[in-house]
Amino acid sequence: MMNNEWSERESTKLSNVIMEQMMNRGLTLEVLEKATEDVKSVFYTDAIVKKG
Repeated sequence: MMNNEWSERESTKLSNVIMEQMMNRGLTLEVLEKATEDVKSVFYTDAIVKKG
């Protein structure tokens, strides 16, 4: 359960930072979706490189 608690806590922190930046900069959900795709791509690529 500790991992789930950690995940929830960190997710909340990250969500707050993202929402603050989006509001301060007037960003749209379209921008968020693109940024999310970019971040996932970096993490997946990094995981493949480390695995290989």
